[in-house]
Amino acid sequence: MQEAYYCYAKWGATAKINDLEKRYPHLLQPILQTAAQTLNPLETLATLASSHNSIHSPTSSSRSSSSSINTVLDFVVIIKASQDLASTIQLDELLYQLTQIILQNSGGDFCALIMPNIQEAWQVRAIARPEHTELCSELLENNSQVPVKLIQYVKNTQELVFIDRMKTDLPVIGDYLNQQKPQSILCLPILDRGQLRGILYLENRVTSGVFTSDRILILNFLCTQAAISLENARLYQQSQIKSQELEKSIQCLKQTQKQVQEAQEFLQLVIDNIPQTIFWKDTQSNYLGCNHLFARVAGLNSCQDIVGKTDYDLPWKKEESDWYRECDRRVMTSDISELGIIETQQQSGGNQTWLETNKIPLHDLDGKVIGILGTYADITNRKQLEQEKLRLITILESTSDLVGIADENGNNLYLNQAGQNLLQIPAEETNRFHIYEITAPRCLEILQTEALPAAIREGIWSGESVLLSRNGREIPISQVIVAHKDERGQVEYFSTIMRDISDRKRAETLIHQKSQELEQALKDLQQSQLLIVQSEKMSALGNLVAGVAHEINNPLGCIIGNVNALQSSIIELFGLIDLYKEKFPQPGAEIEEELETIDLDYLREDLPKLIRAMQDGGSRIKSISASLRTFSRADSDTKQKFNLHEGIDSTILILRHRLKANERRPAIEVVIDYGDIPEIACFPGQLNQVFMNLLANAIDALDESSQGRSFTQIEANPNYIAVRSSLEGDRHIKITIADNGAGMIEAVKQRIFDHLFTTKEVGKGTGLGLAIARQIIVEKHGGDLKVNSTPGRGTEFIVTLPIFAR
Repeated sequence: MQEAYYCYAKWGATAKINDLEKRYPHLLQPILQTAAQTLNPLETLATLASSHNSIHSPTSSSRSSSSSINTVLDFVVIIKASQDLASTIQLDELLYQLTQIILQNSGGDFCALIMPNIQEAWQVRAIARPEHTELCSELLENNSQVPVKLIQYVKNTQELVFIDRMKTDLPVIGDYLNQQKPQSILCLPILDRGQLRGILYLENRVTSGVFTSDRILILNFLCTQAAISLENARLYQQSQIKSQELEKSIQCLKQTQKQVQEAQEFLQLVIDNIPQTIFWKDTQSNYLGCNHLFARVAGLNSCQDIVGKTDYDLPWKKEESDWYRECDRRVMTSDISELGIIETQQQSGGNQTWLETNKIPLHDLDGKVIGILGTYADITNRKQLEQEKLRLITILESTSDLVGIADENGNNLYLNQAGQNLLQIPAEETNRFHIYEITAPRCLEILQTEALPAAIREGIWSGESVLLSRNGREIPISQVIVAHKDERGQVEYFSTIMRDISDRKRAETLIHQKSQELEQALKDLQQSQLLIVQSEKMSALGNLVAGVAHEINNPLGCIIGNVNALQSSIIELFGLIDLYKEKFPQPGAEIEEELETIDLDYLREDLPKLIRAMQDGGSRIKSISASLRTFSRADSDTKQKFNLHEGIDSTILILRHRLKANERRPAIEVVIDYGDIPEIACFPGQLNQVFMNLLANAIDALDESSQGRSFTQIEANPNYIAVRSSLEGDRHIKITIADNGAGMIEAVKQRIFDHLFTTKEVGKGTGLGLAIARQIIVEKHGGDLKVNSTPGRGTEFIVTLPIFAR
């Protein structure tokens, strides 16, 4: 009670002091006695700073200077210092004042204040020396500026420790004390209602015995006030921190409220811009909100107008409203979302629409259902398209053609019933295969490299292909493929229509077979025609030539025989005339005159020449007749031995009139270069015809190449035909007939042996000659007929014939 009295007196609480004096005079009697007028400051401090601190000292008793407190410390100054500490509420300022006051009133030259922080980690908070005070926040552990071991001891025991001249039995001497060796050491705990608030360390490095019992009493008093002030400062600091945190919380709350408001506005903006209609209701199916699209559909002016309304308040039909609320009840009762609900809705304009609705239960933080969230999309157009699709599919399913749809990668999406039946594919598997799987392997390349690229490039492709059914049967089809593209030009899917053309293919195959048979018949007919033409020509020519030769040979024999007889008679007649001249030198004027008239000497000289000319002409006619007989030699059914040179010579003789010079060109020279070849077994008449065709064509080519050239130009590069023969190995004979005409281009050379092909003017060529020649050489004689030609350098025909008949 006395301590409380002094405290109230220290705080200046006069009314409280008077009240205590009246209510508890018997407890305050010692300090209220008028007889004891003398005030002992140390006893007052001892009363005010009474504590349970234990004191460890190196001696049994501390020195006392209590004879007079004024000799040690001015009591008024101590009270003033205590008031200064009590009036300081800022922690840093308090730490600074506390260490300064302690250092000034303790007799020490070094003071350190150690306190725990908010995390209960002990720190050195202030270090005071006579010259300056330093505030810091350094951890106590391993700190080199204070005696950590001593401070830890006081922290653990909460006992005051006083050491003089480094003499003590306590385990508190550490590295710091051993190094600094202070002469006076004091370490005392700062306690507040039994709670350790801090530790004060004091030392004097020069003087021993500085910390007397009186000073310790004063320091205890100051520490008691310091503990209260430190706790007040700590609480004030915490309140400041809490205040700052509260202010931050308020700012965060305001910011959060702003963000929430912005988020709500943004959410409403998002909801309003979502193309689907959105609404939400409470557990009674009363509307709590919606987006603008829903409000417009419902015929409302704004989204706020929907709040509190029910489906019966909106333009829907009653049966529609009943259905909507039943769905709401079902979703909220089962707590299970229902998605893709197809339903109708009558809108504010009276239009009937189809909707696809999703309804999701809404929950509070505890998971309790508090309503539903609904969205729906207008699928009226889709329903109409589905109906159109259904009608289209009905048509597709009823057609006998195959109809299919595949995605852009070729994965099949649809195949109609006709396709399923033809390809043996079950309905449930029509979307489980790739289009390559139903295409015959031999048609895959066409599909990959031609059909699909053309459809993508041009939009459509049509052609023929072959399908492959599940049982391995190949099905020929006519097909149309269409590539369907989006607005960017990218393929979305392919559609195709296919028709089974198996019957048509079988008919085409039959027609093709018949066509081939007709072509073969026509070819056989043409061959027969060639043979007939050849036979008729050779027969007619043979008959003509044989008749001519026969008619020529009879008078020719008479002429040749008579010419020889005439030659003998003329010789005899001239002998008789010579004899008459010898016997009758003077025949008379009349005979002389007649001899002069007939020029007997001229007749004697010229008549033998005429006889010889007649003999040469007869021989020439005889040679020509023999050549005609050789050329027109009739062929039998079997091959005969024949000298090819005779056949070539007879042909050249027959064509000699075409080799002579004319007004357009000089004569064509025929160069003969025969090798030593044997007779061969052949059909002579047919080979003569071949030689005739080749030589006649050579003459035609030279006549054509001479056009547009002068005699001088042609004479500078004379026209000629070279005929050569040689052995080709030991089994064949080679005959070449070459000219130096204009030659022919490759296209003409490729067709030169074709039936009815000719490069001559109309009326000059039939296109049969070389075709017949090749047939004679290749088919009749087992040989070969080839042509070499270079434009501007001439043409060479090479006939190869076997020596021995096959």
